[in-house]
Amino acid sequence: MKKKVIKYSIIVLLGRNEATEGVETLAEKLEVYSECYAYQGRRITLRKTEMGDAQDLLACYSDEEARERFNSDNCLDNFHYDTLEEMENEIQFWLDSYERGEFVRWSILLNETHRIIGTVEMFGEDKRGFLRLDIQSRYEEDKMLRDILRIVDNFFYEVFDVTEIVTKCREQDEVRKAALIQSGYKPFEEPVKGFYDYFIRHVNF
Repeated sequence: MKKKVIKYSIIVLLGRNEATEGVETLAEKLEVYSECYAYQGRRITLRKTEMGDAQDLLACYSDEEARERFNSDNCLDNFHYDTLEEMENEIQFWLDSYERGEFVRWSILLNETHRIIGTVEMFGEDKRGFLRLDIQSRYEEDKMLRDILRIVDNFFYEVFDVTEIVTKCREQDEVRKAALIQSGYKPFEEPVKGFYDYFIRHVNF
């Protein structure tokens, strides 16, 4: 029997002053490790990372300033790549991990140019979601970060069946910290898998 796919389009308006900041998504409502969702915000689109993204992503993962914000907690790698081969090897690892149902990596595409400027990673454990956000330093700005977080916050709780999401942000990363607070995240004083400098956002269903 052919698998039934439910497609839906949702526009979310977030407050009177953000009427032009709507989030629109067109996704196939399937389990995320069977069919990966794609989401479009006002400035960016998230879609599953592909091997063809390697050249653009190398500009992010070789960015010295951006590297300072990469979260390598509990990882075997620091995500510092200087060659195309290194970037392609890492993408293959991400794709293999997706096939094993371990986590999802989405590439962040600029809507105007379709250039890829970074990635978002997400997975869930025991009702808690873990978010990584890697982005080129030139795009580490409030409106861009909040556009990404708006997608995460409106859809990833349901997609990963979690009630809270944690993400790392160092004290000195003022722009990201401000974007997280404006998006409803709060500093989390407890260690996350043995590491500190995290923010957390809860939802009640």
